[in-house]
Amino acid sequence: MIESAKKRIADYTMQLYSCNSYAALVNIVKENEDLDNPYLYQAAGQWCLLKNYYETALPYFKKAILYGCNFPNKIWNTQMADSVGSSISWILTSYKTNYVEKPITNLFIMGYCYLTNCINLLGDSAFESLSNRASLMIDVSGTIKPENIPMFHLPQVYAISDIYKSALGLNKHGFTTEAQEKFAYAVNLHEWLEDISVAGKDADDYTINEIVEIGDSRHQHLFKLFQNKLLNNEYLINELELNQIFDSLSEK
Repeated sequence: MIESAKKRIADYTMQLYSCNSYAALVNIVKENEDLDNPYLYQAAGQWCLLKNYYETALPYFKKAILYGCNFPNKIWNTQMADSVGSSISWILTSYKTNYVEKPITNLFIMGYCYLTNCINLLGDSAFESLSNRASLMIDVSGTIKPENIPMFHLPQVYAISDIYKSALGLNKHGFTTEAQEKFAYAVNLHEWLEDISVAGKDADDYTINEIVEIGDSRHQHLFKLFQNKLLNNEYLINELELNQIFDSLSEK
């Protein structure tokens, strides 16, 4: 991304922080649409959710997701992958749906892969991607048929790894309070597992750092299972299917 675009994105983010009405949000987004960047819409959707404007968030999240529905695209292997993956995570974890067709599974896989793509690029500096991937694993993976997502393992192990690494990233960037909350959450999840078997041993026989390593290894394995099929459009979602998913969503 060229420097002028980076500056405009940074300015847009600051405008959202100080935005105090939906009408102002609409104007801010319109003023920046020529940037042609999914972050505009993902961030606007997130602003709406934080204000409890659940219905008005949906069109923004949909616009962000459409950037990533087909390959090749300009989003993959860039930091913008987070905007597609995070938008998917927000709609699958903040809304409920009775939609059970294959596209909802494809959407989960898309979200997982876009978030992982960003995490692989940025490491623990992708602390928001890590947090949103953890939410996907805890809140959504259990509702997807196991033959479609061959995890074979507890989603909490994946999530502990993400939450802990998100805390490391937050701490590195000076968000110490948020980091402490994430560290505590990871520790609580680890303690919750107690004597549940993880890789042949009780979970409480591992240190949290060992659980993090196991979770990270499992993430990389799962990503490899999905990546080539995703890039070959085998998890394709067309706009009609995306509209059907969005039409089925309601506030939790």
